[in-house]
Amino acid sequence: MTINRGKLPLNSILSHSRLLPPHVPADLLFKRNALRESHWNPLAQARADAMALPFWLNDNPVITTSQIKGDLQDIQARCGSLSLVIVDYVQLIEPMRREPGENRVQEIDSILKQLRAIAKQFNCAVLGLAQLKREVDSRSEKRPTKADFRESGGFEQEAAVMLGLYP
Repeated sequence: MTINRGKLPLNSILSHSRLLPPHVPADLLFKRNALRESHWNPLAQARADAMALPFWLNDNPVITTSQIKGDLQDIQARCGSLSLVIVDYVQLIEPMRREPGENRVQEIDSILKQLRAIAKQFNCAVLGLAQLKREVDSRSEKRPTKADFRESGGFEQEAAVMLGLYP
């Protein structure tokens, strides 16, 4: 599935955010000098609300799904349930073990299955960001398709939803 401004307006996406005040139109956030004085206090409160949400960042450049799972178990033990895990980006996750003769596509497929298992185990959404193939740039139609996800058909098999963003 792809999303573009015509199909799902940014205003619609942001208006469903619990952090955006309902009386501040989302489209004003992206226009220069469009916000009025009356918008600033609600936006400041929304920022404070967002800052109060629990947030953890693991910026380890080399990580496995096993390490992700361990981190999530620690966080869950301290804070309770998890809502969202964001992996930026899936192709940088290292396989837990390299099987002889296994290629990178098979490794990514295995990683995606492990991420899906993590989502089920922790009853939370896992958002995995992925790189697209370069061929998208050379086509006249820039909308990404499922086939454009780099190094794997596993995205189609394991993802509940696939979104491809384009300008």
